[in-house]
Amino acid sequence: MASGYRIRGYRCGVSRLLRLRVARVTVFASRDR
Repeated sequence: MASGYRIRGYRCGVSRLLRLRVARVTVFASRDR
């Protein structure tokens, strides 16, 4: 149970980081244009 919960939290953190990175890239692209 504990291990499963940890994996779930890790996945949530990874998805959040990816989303932030994508948002930053989109902002930079819009700034360039």
